Amino acid sequence: MDDKHFFFALQLHWKVINYIIRRISYLVRFITMNKTLFIVALAFVVLLTECSKSTPASAPPSFTTGYNFYMAGTSGGKAVYWKNGVEVDLAPSGIAQAITLSGSDVYVGGYIIDGQNIEATYWKNGQQIQLESAGISHVFGIALNGTDVYCVGDLFGPQGNGQDSVTYWVNGVRMHYSPHSYGQATSIMFAGSEMYVGGQVWDLSGNDTAVVWKNGVQYWYGTPGGIYALGLTPTDTVAVGNLGTLPTYWTNKNFFQLASGGYGTSIAISGSDVYIGGDTLNIAGTNQAVFWKNNIMVPLKNQYQSSTVLGMAVAGTDVYAVGDVSNNSKYIPVFWKNGTIYNLADNGTVYAVCVCQ
Repeated sequence: MDDKHFFFALQLHWKVINYIIRRISYLVRFITMNKTLFIVALAFVVLLTECSKSTPASAPPSFTTGYNFYMAGTSGGKAVYWKNGVEVDLAPSGIAQAITLSGSDVYVGGYIIDGQNIEATYWKNGQQIQLESAGISHVFGIALNGTDVYCVGDLFGPQGNGQDSVTYWVNGVRMHYSPHSYGQATSIMFAGSEMYVGGQVWDLSGNDTAVVWKNGVQYWYGTPGGIYALGLTPTDTVAVGNLGTLPTYWTNKNFFQLASGGYGTSIAISGSDVYIGGDTLNIAGTNQAVFWKNNIMVPLKNQYQSSTVLGMAVAGTDVYAVGDVSNNSKYIPVFWKNGTIYNLADNGTVYAVCVCQ
């Protein structure tokens, strides 16, 4: 099993011990795909032997003319983002999970590591706005609605109360969807006046359910499962995640299974084309980075033991996927441009990508 698949990888030595114990206990109680948990290894054969292997290029490519590319993640233990391949440091210890833009302003959501505390945080143009000052909390998604900044995630607590509650913050003010139940919010999207938040909730026995809140009303999508990304097509809303061990997406009326094992993690929409990023299990039983274009799987070449896609973007005719690859538990932050792999640093992960013209 690959420890990268704690939800978007609480990294190695940063993991707070009681948080690890809590996540592992869920795995013991129920066998399910959950981004906060280890992946369950299933036998799923993907014929990738015909694909030639490639290593990350030594220098980034020419990014698509007329676009700027922003990628959020971690590099050498730091919370960072990259603009067109150039690293911008945000915090000496932490993870940048999500990124969005408003004009020339760059907003990044994530969390910092402060001793035994993991503290929900966002950054505007590199300036840190700390949402929580103690305990364990995370920002997994960020979005703007006019001038208001919305962050979604979870809060483990309050102090003395061992529950993980679905939490969001509006301009720094904490709010809860499920103050009396376990859960986490992983993604947020605005469609006109409608606010969509994706995530999962679970009961005291550890049984998790994929959910979407639309304007605060909770809609149930599948048990066991989780929602990790949201998208908007010209005619529909799309929720990407997992139903049990199946990479999956849902629309208003339909459910689609993408493979017989793996993760659905991210989405990009270009016109009528829908790109969903994630991974499957390869012939060796490890995670293979892939994306699906209109439900057709496209494996992404690399020579590493494990790889995954955590974010997708389209610029003109160019398709970008971001994530990481790993050998022997060392993770390398990478992106693929039209299937060619490039690395951004020696150690880390890319969790999200945002593109603007």
